[in-house]
Amino acid sequence: MLTFKNVKIGLALSGGGIRGFAHLGVLKVIDEYKIPVHMIAGTSIGAIIGALYASGYSVKELISITSRIRWKHLFQIPSSPAGMSSGEPIERLIKRVIPHDSFQKLGVPFQAVVTDITKGYSFALKSGSLSAAIRMSSTFPGIYSPMELAGSLMMDGGLYSNLPVETVKAMGADMVIGIDVLPKAELTNKPHNLFEVMDRSIDLMLKSQPVSPHCNLLLEPVTTWISSMEINRKLELIDMGEKAAREQLLPYFSKVI
Repeated sequence: MLTFKNVKIGLALSGGGIRGFAHLGVLKVIDEYKIPVHMIAGTSIGAIIGALYASGYSVKELISITSRIRWKHLFQIPSSPAGMSSGEPIERLIKRVIPHDSFQKLGVPFQAVVTDITKGYSFALKSGSLSAAIRMSSTFPGIYSPMELAGSLMMDGGLYSNLPVETVKAMGADMVIGIDVLPKAELTNKPHNLFEVMDRSIDLMLKSQPVSPHCNLLLEPVTTWISSMEINRKLELIDMGEKAAREQLLPYFSKVI
C-alpha cells in the first residue's frame, strides 16, 4: 500500500463534456489506494465531478448519481437567444445533490474555473453559491446562455483554462495531478453533421492550450475519439480513466512517494 507523508496532492480536472466520466475512473483508483486529495480545481464537467467528490460522495455514489443523468435533465429553453439552453438545470442539479450549496462546507478545498467573456480572462471561484459557480464553469458557448456576475458575462472556464493546473498550484499543492479528458486520438470516422465538426474543432483548439510546467503528472485517459455528447459511452469512459490511473498514476506514486 502506498504511504503519503507531508505531501499536499491536488487534482486539476479538465472540461470535456461527457468525456468527464473518465475522471470517475481515475478517482475510483485514488479511493481504492487511499491516496489523499488535499485540493481540487475543475473546469466545466471537471468542476461538476470535482465539487461532488469534494463534498464527500464516494466514487460508487458518484457513478450512481451521474449515470442517471440524461441530456433532457440538463436543457431548458433560455430566456435570451444567447444559447440553445439555460444553464439553470445544472444549477438545480448541484443544489439537489449538494444541498448546503457552499464552498466552505465541502470536505476538500475546491475551486471552479470560469471565463469572463466581457473582459476576456479566466479566474477561479472559491466562495459564494457553489451551484452558481459550477453553472458558470459549465456554460459551454452556443449551448448554454452566459450568466451575469458583477456586471460581466461568465462562461465555460475552458475558453482560457481547460486544465486548471495553475489554480491547483496556487491553492498550495506540492504535487499537481492533471486529468485531461479531451481525446488524445486521431479522428477515425468522418464527422456526420455540423455539431460533430464543431465538437472536433473545439477539442483541437482546447488541446492546443499549453500544459503548465507545474503539472507533475498528466493523465490523458481518453484514447479513442468520443464526442462530448456521447452519453451512451459513460461506462467505457470510466474504464478508460481507471486504466490510465492503474498504468500511470500508481507507478508514478510508487517512485516519488
